[in-house]
Amino acid sequence: MDNNIVNSPVPELSRHERKCSVCSHPERQAIEQAFLHWHSPNQIAIDHELADEASIYRHAHATGLFARRDNNLRFALGNFIERVNEIQVVTPGAIVQAIRAYTRISKTGEWIEPPRQITVTHVRAAGPPPGEPDITEITTPKALAQRLKRANGSGRRN
Repeated sequence: MDNNIVNSPVPELSRHERKCSVCSHPERQAIEQAFLHWHSPNQIAIDHELADEASIYRHAHATGLFARRDNNLRFALGNFIERVNEIQVVTPGAIVQAIRAYTRISKTGEWIEPPRQITVTHVRAAGPPPGEPDITEITTPKALAQRLKRANGSGRRN
């Protein structure tokens, strides 16, 4: 990709539209959608019989497609993750980084940092009122009856 094309000043839109092969192309919408969905500009040019990828970059720059595509970064990461088995030079670390980045980008393209600190509060269940037996551990009616007798003082041996 030629950095001069990407970083050049934005031309006047009406002049661009008169001279642009993408603007006058019958499949302009498909070309723009492919660019927005992170397809290769070189492949887009080939598929739509355009002169070269520079025409795609000029059009994208003039019409503001770069900013729109940047908001669609989550799509590019999702596409990468889905096709990881088809990519020859991908490392496990690259896969993990892509998944990590994917989980931090919102649907609107915003980067969301996870909380750095998590506070866990443990609330202990209140026990029985003073003087009454704790019956939460008792599993059988017979055991409950014995426990209640002991707590009430009946069933004590003299």
